[in-house]
Amino acid sequence: MRSGIYPSVIRPDNPRGLPHNETTIAEVLKNQGYRTLIVGKWHLGVGYEGEYLPAHHGFDDYLGVPYSHDMCPCYACFPDKPCYDMCWSGHVITGRTATNSTTRTDELLSSLEVLPTIAALTGADTSGLKLDGFDASDFLLGKSFMSPREYFAVYPKDPSPETGPYAVVYQHLKAHFFTAGNGHSDDQNYDEMCTSRHPLTEHNPPLLYDLSVDPGERWNIANDSSFKPSLMKLTAWRTQHMADMTWMTSVTLDREERSQPCCTDRRCNPFPSNIKLIAAFKYKYCEPYCHIRVFMQDKIKPVS
Repeated sequence: MRSGIYPSVIRPDNPRGLPHNETTIAEVLKNQGYRTLIVGKWHLGVGYEGEYLPAHHGFDDYLGVPYSHDMCPCYACFPDKPCYDMCWSGHVITGRTATNSTTRTDELLSSLEVLPTIAALTGADTSGLKLDGFDASDFLLGKSFMSPREYFAVYPKDPSPETGPYAVVYQHLKAHFFTAGNGHSDDQNYDEMCTSRHPLTEHNPPLLYDLSVDPGERWNIANDSSFKPSLMKLTAWRTQHMADMTWMTSVTLDREERSQPCCTDRRCNPFPSNIKLIAAFKYKYCEPYCHIRVFMQDKIKPVS
């Protein structure tokens, strides 16, 4: 919530983006003398003149698209090809032994660890940043068998200061303080709380599950007295986490159609009939004509 990218995501008709006072991995590395390149989907805003694109967040080069492929109907920009999700094995590889075999762990890690870990490996100073992640370099390199992360806050797609995180994970335990159904879940789901029929519901005491033996979260063990100390830890951590959280104003709710890339509207003239550069960003100003531009580094160059 410190970045303001909530609720949901920044859509093509949103003129705002990732605030410039946020520090990216690219900016951390640039201070250490690295050149940086981002490849793939950005999805952190474009702006009217490309002011939120990667070039303005520390990246030297960018090859990719500004939004998800399903947010633009122009197949010249997003070919009509199926997308495939990457599979996750459910384990983190923490190092290799002398026999070159892999080691597996059930320790808790988050993508929040990426920035502080890269900073530590490159000798970058992050003392002036308030980070939610931890340096996991020793854990990932096999120098430690324990992850630096003990807790993880689970927020909904539309978080609020009033509810805070709906759930908290502590080691192999997960406590649900709020539950709400989701339209993406099959309404025939065995768990009624997963269906769209289930309204936002507060749980006091929270529901508690042992993910090591119950990954499907079917058996609530909150009434088991042996787990009471852990439940108290989870509740206390969540209270402190909510007190420490900074809630920036949301940047995902504004709408301005003229901020969309040109390929989203065939009323623009001229409309790009054959775009070969995937990295090209097409901007539209339909009154009176459409500008097609490529943003590379800090310069704006017209596309022929």
